[in-house]
Amino acid sequence: MVSTKDILFAVLVISLGVSIGLSIGLYEVTSGSMAPEIETGETVFIFHSSHDTFISDSGSIIVFKDSLQSGPEKYILHRTVYYAEEGENWVEEVPDNYLLTQSCETESFCPAPHSGYITRGDANEYYDQSTSISPPVKKDDIIGVHIQTFEWSLPDWVQNTPKATQNGMT
Repeated sequence: MVSTKDILFAVLVISLGVSIGLSIGLYEVTSGSMAPEIETGETVFIFHSSHDTFISDSGSIIVFKDSLQSGPEKYILHRTVYYAEEGENWVEEVPDNYLLTQSCETESFCPAPHSGYITRGDANEYYDQSTSISPPVKKDDIIGVHIQTFEWSLPDWVQNTPKATQNGMT
């Protein structure tokens, strides 16, 4: 059940975003990769922006294009952990408890093939770059930044709305 508070907040966020020229997106999450912060079936609002003002090197929840996906465009909703520069050994800069192999020589996408964000789903055991889910996320591949999560699903009449998959949104 959608609460009045949720509806009012949604109207406020959309109105504010539109009034300052930002595009707002609604996405329904269909995977548990961001649990417990964002659960399967919840709806997230995002600002459609890759502007640095809205993204911190560590802690922002972003939606980005799956650059390894061939075929229909796919999106991933995960948290930023670190911003790596091209050629950087990012393994030395991040907490090692989410690394697959503990060494740049054996980690995927290390050294960083290009500048970008190291990311991880909160419920995932390893960084996306450790498990080859994604190379460092380029700023141009960022669709938007998470604003708010609601504990309700989008109505059936909402057509063509991207939905999250195990590793992101399709």
